[in-house]
Amino acid sequence: QLQRCTQTTNAGLAALLRARSLTSIDLSSTCISSVDALAEHASLRKVVLAGCRAFGDAGVASACRLRSLTSLHLGETAVSRLGLMALRDATSLE
Repeated sequence: QLQRCTQTTNAGLAALLRARSLTSIDLSSTCISSVDALAEHASLRKVVLAGCRAFGDAGVASACRLRSLTSLHLGETAVSRLGLMALRDATSLE
């Protein structure tokens, strides 16, 4: 868990690429605005981004590229209604 690690950024997230068996990650209240760095994690099922105020509609586009993702928590982010509509195409989400 990186929850409330407010110094965690998109660049820092790239370091997780070494953890190939990652299935769930809690990035709540961090400075993350994109999850592109996690795109190679075929086993990633759950991402929690609650309270990530920098995470907006562009971030949703990056989350849609996580093909194995079944759960995405976006409470208290900058995602707009338009961003939420983009999730319609993320067929793996429950």
